[in-house]
Amino acid sequence: MSIIDNLYWYKFRVDRCIDGDTIVGKLDKGKKNFDEDIQIRLNSINCPEISKAKTPEEKAAGEEAKAFVESLILGKEVVVHTYKQKDDDNFARMLADVYIVGDGVTEDIYLNKLIVEQGHAVPYRVRKEDDRWTLAQ
Repeated sequence: MSIIDNLYWYKFRVDRCIDGDTIVGKLDKGKKNFDEDIQIRLNSINCPEISKAKTPEEKAAGEEAKAFVESLILGKEVVVHTYKQKDDDNFARMLADVYIVGDGVTEDIYLNKLIVEQGHAVPYRVRKEDDRWTLAQ
C-alpha cells in the first residue's frame, strides 16, 4: 500500500443517519471549516434496509441498527477514512471507515466493526480489493 492511499482522513460532523450504514454530515476541511452535506456509506458492512425492506422484520432490524448508530455518533464529530472518488458507490455516497475517537480514558472505536460485532450488520465487501481487515478475527 502506498502512502498516498492513506491521505484521506477527515473530522466529520454527523448530522443525521439515513440507516445503520449510511450517515450524512459535513467534512471538516481544517479550522472547523465544514463543507456541504455529504453522504457516507460505511465501508465493508451491510445493515438491514428500512425504506426498501422486504419484510416487517427486516424493517425493524434496520430501525434498530439506525438507532444504535445514532446513539453513538449523532450530533458528534467522528474521524472518517475515506477512499478515492473511483471507489464511491453507485448512489454517489463516499465510502469510509468511521472511528469514534477516545477521550484519553477510553480507546478509539472502529464503528464499522462494532456495528457487526453487535449484530446490527453483516460484513460486506464494497471494494473488490478490500483486504484491510477481517471481521472474523
